[in-house]
Amino acid sequence: MDRIDTASSLVLGRLDWQPNSRPDSPKPTYYTTRTYKTRCIQRDRLASCLLQELREKYSDAVSVTFGARCVQADWRHSGSGSQEVCRLTFQQQHGSSGSTGSTGSTTSTISATASSSSSSSSSSSSSSSSSSSEPVTEWVEESSFVIGADGAGSSLRSAIEASSSTPFCVKRFPDKNTIVYRTIPLFWPKELAASRPGDVNYSARTKSGINLDCLPTKEGPFIGVMLYKPGDKRIAALKTAEDVRALFQEHFPAFLPAVREVDLQRFADKPDCSLPTFSYAGPVLHYGHTAVLVGDAIHTVKPYFGQGVNSAFEDVAVLEKALDETEDDAVAAVHRYSQLRAKDAEALVVLSHSLDGGFATFVGPLILDSLLHKLAPKIISPNIIASLQNEAWSFAQIRARKRWDRALQVGLLAAGAALLLRVLAALLGLASKLLSRVGLLAAGAALVLRVVAALLGLASKLLGRQLLRRRQVLAALLGLAGKLLGRVGA
Repeated sequence: MDRIDTASSLVLGRLDWQPNSRPDSPKPTYYTTRTYKTRCIQRDRLASCLLQELREKYSDAVSVTFGARCVQADWRHSGSGSQEVCRLTFQQQHGSSGSTGSTGSTTSTISATASSSSSSSSSSSSSSSSSSSEPVTEWVEESSFVIGADGAGSSLRSAIEASSSTPFCVKRFPDKNTIVYRTIPLFWPKELAASRPGDVNYSARTKSGINLDCLPTKEGPFIGVMLYKPGDKRIAALKTAEDVRALFQEHFPAFLPAVREVDLQRFADKPDCSLPTFSYAGPVLHYGHTAVLVGDAIHTVKPYFGQGVNSAFEDVAVLEKALDETEDDAVAAVHRYSQLRAKDAEALVVLSHSLDGGFATFVGPLILDSLLHKLAPKIISPNIIASLQNEAWSFAQIRARKRWDRALQVGLLAAGAALLLRVLAALLGLASKLLSRVGLLAAGAALVLRVVAALLGLASKLLGRQLLRRRQVLAALLGLAGKLLGRVGA
């Protein structure tokens, strides 16, 4: 790792530009609680480090051939029929450099076989499965112990998957969030060195669907990675340097001072690059007694959280552990390796795939986990991203813990919903009682009003009768008075 440390850049934190952030106001985050140091290295630099390590320490045991690829794998038994042997067919395009010497390109594709034994035959062929019309050289290597590290398109994995004598299978997830990208180097001017440190990652998010991530390098420049949906019309319309400049000015003005004129035109001329899709192998990671798979051949993820190469290094460490436990018995070691690593390979991909979505599957659970972890840190574990950065937990342990968290959260939500329903039921019951009491009062008031109305009616009748009687009496008196006056006049 010392060799890799010297070729990699130390990453102490990140600067984030959120939508509508001012160009001069990123949000800084520094990794102060981690128990390890984060480093960033380009793929070609990593390949160079590994090649130098092979040349200096293992040149007598390992040979490296450039420009070659494995195109087929099959198995047979040796002469006595007791030992299983893996046969690998390789192709090398004419014009590619052969086996390594003390010099040579360190950025070419590396294809190596370990413990090569038995016979090796070579032949020339004028046909090739590649798109090139140039002839290729084809040969076969045989070995009783093969490690397949040939990536997501592994020929060895395909051969194992096609076999009916093993439970091995590959789970492939449909890509529901397809993203493509282009890269551009960024050179911050010296006058911005104080505000643009070289030991952090940069991330700019926009509402337009175009995002920019920038990773530091040991040499100083940053590698900018612009991510967007396939067929984005704004990217497809880029033809000139001025077009790219206008795009940066609109969406990433904070980064425009770091872009050189020549790189603007190169960015416009670049084709889109695709990200890998999610897949994992299992429930075993070996075939028979001779072959094991490591790296992207058993767990392919999108490179959002730096788990690709790191998990491949872990695969190698686990395989070494299996060999140590079995005292270098390859037959026993391949089985032990599957026992130790298969669940982690699956968990890594399942966890990473769950983060490749929108609010419901990514942002929402992160926010919920973070809030609940702060409220009950001994009960709810940190969110998935923070958990993946915990080197003490395996991927399988994180997945199991997240399942527990989700079950507990569902239980809490169900209990909360039940409690809320009970409270609502109690409130409705109380309201019903209050309404019933109000109803009784209203009925009583209506009865009182009816009684009062009846009394008023009766009083009115009595008064009417009394007035009638008074009028009759008065009329009689007036009649009597009239008669008396008539007699007196006579």
